[in-house]
Amino acid sequence: MTSLARAAGLVAMLGALSGCGSEGQSNPLLLTGKAIKARLTPQDTTPADPTQVAQQALATIQGPVTMIQIPSSGVIGTVQPIETNGVHTTWGSANRRSFTLVNGFLTGTRGFGQDLMSSDAMQTIGLILAGKEGRAQHVMRYLTPEDTITTINATCDIRVTSRTKAKTEMSETCSDGDLSFINTYTVSGQTIVQARQLVSPALGYVTLTRLR
Repeated sequence: MTSLARAAGLVAMLGALSGCGSEGQSNPLLLTGKAIKARLTPQDTTPADPTQVAQQALATIQGPVTMIQIPSSGVIGTVQPIETNGVHTTWGSANRRSFTLVNGFLTGTRGFGQDLMSSDAMQTIGLILAGKEGRAQHVMRYLTPEDTITTINATCDIRVTSRTKAKTEMSETCSDGDLSFINTYTVSGQTIVQARQLVSPALGYVTLTRLR
């Protein structure tokens, strides 16, 4: 699948997501991205619709670009790669908020308060990129609202939920004592092109969509 075709498919998928929610209620996914002035566009403001954000980013930004959405804080914006360290690539915004990814898999964040400080998830990453089912350990170290670092040492079951020639949809169901969470991934080739992952219990989930 070409990058253009993949981006078009992701934009269509985002359009479907933007229509969700009750009538008359504010959908946090559609809020302006004032809280994260990523390298969006030359304009001063960010379109409120995720589909418009994606289309505008593809039209104005050169090179790789990923869209981020954090429903709990109403953040929506785009980030670009700023640093690579081995398999880890840091994608950053103009106001120094960042996401560290391994082939699209989130392993860390900075600048959001209750950040994901680091992760040990190579077992999970290997299974997801290979499109294989199995069980893996997923260790997450996150910052609490009290500015202490707490560790989640979760056991996760990775499952294939659907598969086509173009992409594989996968889920990761994890638990550590009373805490449980479910991450989802869309894989194309050897890249996770869309992921919905837990950052921390306080911040909740982030959706990362690779546009190019």
